[in-house]
Amino acid sequence: MIRPMSQITNIFSGVAEDVRATASSAAAKLESTTAAAKLEYSGLSTAAKLEYKGFSVNTRLGLVKLEDTFSALGDKFYTAKAQKEREIEEKDREARELDRMQKDKAAEEEGRRQCLEIIRNHLIDYLERNTEATFEEWLADLHPENAKTGELDSRFLIPGNPWAAIFEEEVAHRPKPACPPRKLHRVISV
Repeated sequence: MIRPMSQITNIFSGVAEDVRATASSAAAKLESTTAAAKLEYSGLSTAAKLEYKGFSVNTRLGLVKLEDTFSALGDKFYTAKAQKEREIEEKDREARELDRMQKDKAAEEEGRRQCLEIIRNHLIDYLERNTEATFEEWLADLHPENAKTGELDSRFLIPGNPWAAIFEEEVAHRPKPACPPRKLHRVISV
């Protein structure tokens, strides 16, 4: 049976309202797909096509195509979800980087502390054997490569270097002898 165009238009108007309501409901449930969604509608038997606000109704196939609408909704949803995932991943990466940097700094400080402890132990042993030793004499013993050339490495002479600080601490804490040993010079008379 062929219907007049006014009846077809009325039918499509009702269908369009149903489709819009269904599209709103389906859009709310859309999670992560951008594929075109198709809703079956079996009440139409004429071969007509109606375009209505981003979707089309093809009565020959009996399908309501919401491809454009759902594709746009899906793209927006996917883009927002991907953006949020990127932000979370960026925060995780920054947290991992900060954690790694803190661990590296702690390991560096521990290595420095152990190195200074070895230097301090060497100085304590050296000062027990050589109570009147000077900073330069101790460095010559600590770093024999400097003793060969007869000149101190310039890093040992910079104010505030750890070697000088350790030497000053240890010498300041050592008791001074009541009568310092005298160096006897041999006098050869003629």
